[in-house]
Amino acid sequence: AQFVGGLWQTVAGPGTVSGTSVSFAAASGSFDLPAGVATYFAFYTGGVIATPTPAPSTISACTTTNRNPQSVAREAMAMGGRLGDDTPRRAQQSGYRGNDYAPGLLEVSYDRARLGSIADVRQGEIGAGADTLTSQLSFPHIGRVVRVLRVSGDLPTAQRKLQALPGVVNVSRVGLRHPTTTAAELPNDPYLVNEHSGGGATGTLIGPPFYQNAGTGGQWDMHLLCVSHAWGYSQSSGNSFSVLPGALAGSVKIAIVDTGVDITHPDLAGKVVHSAMFESRNGTLTPGTMTDQNGHGTDVAGIAAADTNNDFGFAGAGYNAQIIAERVFGPPDAQGCPDGDSSDACSAYTPDIAAAINDAVSNGANVINLSLGGSCPDTADEQGAIEDAIAAGVVVVAAAGNESSSILDAPACDPGVIAAGASALNDGNPNGSGYAGTNSEYVASYSDYDSTNPTAWGVVAPGGDPSQSPSDNDLLHWIMNIYTSTSADPAFGPAQVCTVDPFGESGNCRIEIAGTSMASPHVAGVAALMLGANQGLTPARVKTILCQSALNINDPHQGCGRVDAYRAVARAVGDGSVP
Repeated sequence: AQFVGGLWQTVAGPGTVSGTSVSFAAASGSFDLPAGVATYFAFYTGGVIATPTPAPSTISACTTTNRNPQSVAREAMAMGGRLGDDTPRRAQQSGYRGNDYAPGLLEVSYDRARLGSIADVRQGEIGAGADTLTSQLSFPHIGRVVRVLRVSGDLPTAQRKLQALPGVVNVSRVGLRHPTTTAAELPNDPYLVNEHSGGGATGTLIGPPFYQNAGTGGQWDMHLLCVSHAWGYSQSSGNSFSVLPGALAGSVKIAIVDTGVDITHPDLAGKVVHSAMFESRNGTLTPGTMTDQNGHGTDVAGIAAADTNNDFGFAGAGYNAQIIAERVFGPPDAQGCPDGDSSDACSAYTPDIAAAINDAVSNGANVINLSLGGSCPDTADEQGAIEDAIAAGVVVVAAAGNESSSILDAPACDPGVIAAGASALNDGNPNGSGYAGTNSEYVASYSDYDSTNPTAWGVVAPGGDPSQSPSDNDLLHWIMNIYTSTSADPAFGPAQVCTVDPFGESGNCRIEIAGTSMASPHVAGVAALMLGANQGLTPARVKTILCQSALNINDPHQGCGRVDAYRAVARAVGDGSVP
C-alpha cells in the first residue's frame, strides 16, 4: 500500500523502494511518485492498515543506517493521546512597522580615519541642530564611529545638515526593536525523550521520532532538526567518523540579546558566563542584576542552550554551549508587554542593541542571537555593530520577522546575517496558516521572507503555527521550552508558568509559544554545534553550510530550506557519508 496525497493506493506486492521510485514484481509494474509529494510506505500481506499522517522530509537525514550517526528510527508523525501538560501559551509577537523610530534622536556614522578633532566634530553637530550628544559607539573592526544625538528642532533639516559634515558616512534615525515572537546521543532531559501517551510520566512511552504527539508536551522541534544525531559526533558508540567532543559546543558562547534571562531557572543554572544590561536608550551600561520580566529572552536562551543531559526539563539545541545574557529591553509596564503592545516600555533602542552586541563580542561571544526586529533598512548603529561583530569572526543570527511580509525585518536584512524564518508541522489538524497541502512541513504564513532573493535569503527552523492562538490545543503547533519566573504580565506569573510539571519537577517554568523569535535560537544553537566541532569556520562559511545542508520542504518561502543540524555538522567536519 502506498499513501499519496492523503489517500491509500493498493498495488500487488512484494515491492522494493529506491529513492522515489517504487517497483513491484506483479503486473502493476513500476511507477514514479509525483515530485514533492510526501509519501509513507507500508508493505503487508493482509489485514487493515491505519492511515498515518505524512512522513516528514527529514527522513533522508535522520534515518541513515550504517553511517555516522546511525538511525534511531524512521521519521513519522505521531498522533493521538490526551493533553498531558498545563503549560500556558503565548501568541507570537508581531512586528510593528511604521512605529520603529525613537522621537528626537539621530545617529551619525563617521569614517574613523576621516574623523577630525572631537571639538570640531561637536561644533559641526551643534551647527546642524544637534543639541546634545547622548552617546558614542565605536566599531574598530570596520573603522566606524557612531554618535547618537538629540535634536529639539526639525529632524529632516538636521539630518541633511549633519550628512554634509566632514567624515560622515550616513545619518539615520534611532530605531526601535520588538521581540518577534551518529548513533543518536539522546540526553536524559524528560521533555526530549520521556513523554508518555498519558502525558508526562504515565501511560505508554512515546518513542522516536518525536517523543510527543498532538496531546502531550515535548520537543518535536529538536527531533525534527536531528540535533541528537549532530550530538552523536561526540560519542564513540556507533561513530564511524571520528570522536569530536567539541560537537557538544562546550567551548562556544551564544549571546542572547533580548529581554534578559532568568538566571535562577534550573535549566540555565551555571550556563550564563556573562551578563549586562543596556536600557539607557543611548547605549550606556545600566547597573543592576540580570532579570527577565518579559520571558521572551529566557525562552530564547532555553531553545538555544538550555542545560542538556541534566535529567531535568528541556534540552537546548546547543547542548553545552555557554550563554552571554544581554538585556536591551527595559522593565515592561504593568500589562507586561502582551502581543500587540508597541508602547515605548516594550521597545528596545538600537543604540542599546549596538552596545550590547559590542559587549558580547568583547566578552568572547561566538554566536549572537537577535530575536527582535523592526523596519529595514537597518540603522547605522545596529548595522555597524553587526558588521563589526562579523568582522571579528562572530556568527550573527536574526529572526526574519512575523508580519507575513515579503521583506525581512532589520537586522535580519543586514549583509552577513543569517536570517531565520519559521517552519511548522502539517499534522492534519487546522493550523494558523490554514495550510492543508501534502507536505508535512511548511513555512508559517506569519513568517517574513525576501521576495527579491527567494531561494537564498536565509533558512527556516521550527517556529510553530497555532491556529486561534492561544486556544489551539494541538501541541505540535507550538514550541515548548523554558520561561521566566519573574514575568510582569500577571497572566504568565509563577502560579501559571512554574507549576509542577508532568514529570514531578518543581521550578521548571515553561511556556508554549510560536514565532520567528523561536526559529532563530534553533539556528543559533546549530551554529554553535558547528563551531564546536570545527573552530576554524568563519561566519561566512557557517552561513554557506547552513544553506547548503538545509532540507527542501517544497515551500516557495523557505529560502535555502529548513535547517538540519545533522547534515550541517557533517559538512562542518567534512563527513561526506551523510546525505
